[in-house]
Amino acid sequence: MTQAIHFYVLAGLVGVVQGVSQSTARSLFSNLMPAGRTGEYFGFVNITGKFSSIFGPFVFGYVGQITGSTRWGILSLIFFFVAGIAVLLTVKVQKGLQDATRADQEEERNRSVGATGKSSDVRFT
Repeated sequence: MTQAIHFYVLAGLVGVVQGVSQSTARSLFSNLMPAGRTGEYFGFVNITGKFSSIFGPFVFGYVGQITGSTRWGILSLIFFFVAGIAVLLTVKVQKGLQDATRADQEEERNRSVGATGKSSDVRFT
């Protein structure tokens, strides 16, 4: 990359790929969580997003300063993509969907049983 246009093209491509992967990840993640606990799970996602907005630029800047080249700074960010892919490869989607469904059913059962342990028609929403 020797001209500004190269960085603009790279930024555009990264934006497209990142947008698609982020929306797909959020969709999958929302399917893997119990319906009654979405706030907790998305709260965790949001806080990790805050950390990534700190660590990404830090690593880019640090490697760029050490090597004297922004090219190495950009290449150093590949580590985060590789680490993310490695984590995603361990996700068992079918088991996660089953666990989320089971947790939803358990929560529904717990709501329908009153404090006495007997089934109740009273619903709390």
